[in-house]
Amino acid sequence: MLLATDDGVEEESEPFPDLLSAGEKDGSVEGVILSPSLTEEQQGDWRHVLGQFSSLFSLIPGVTHLCTHDVDTGDSTPITQKVYRVTDRVRACTKDEVSKMLTIGVIEHSSNPWASPVVLVPKVAAPGATPELGFCVDYRGLNAVSKTDAHPIPRADELIDPLGAAKYLSTFDLTSGY
Repeated sequence: MLLATDDGVEEESEPFPDLLSAGEKDGSVEGVILSPSLTEEQQGDWRHVLGQFSSLFSLIPGVTHLCTHDVDTGDSTPITQKVYRVTDRVRACTKDEVSKMLTIGVIEHSSNPWASPVVLVPKVAAPGATPELGFCVDYRGLNAVSKTDAHPIPRADELIDPLGAAKYLSTFDLTSGY
């Protein structure tokens, strides 16, 4: 993999870790929660399909090599936003999450002048339970100088119409997805 340094020079770095072969996939669908409105037969059908494709699922987030995305900022001066003031609990959670992401190769150390602050957002929790915190980055500064993509977003109804004849519909909560 090539990395761009602050002075614009590209340098060779370690390749992204291959998380697919790292033994992190357990192939189990035991923890999958299916809607209680499904009959036992329907739940069995879903478990069978999920079992067939269990190699596509992972319990950890990962790095994809299927596509890349470039953020075009034109000739904008780099935006460096300051970190937000946070509680000790939030600081500890942030440090822990950054450490995990560094370990699995989702992020890497950088001295790039572009910097956006981390925001931990409470996830929905059961009544009375302490909510977990979701790791987010406040990219409003970057978004303000990014050039928008001219590709139109598909109409929602055009995406949903072909599903009319479907026997089952599913939604997947991606790991740490929002």
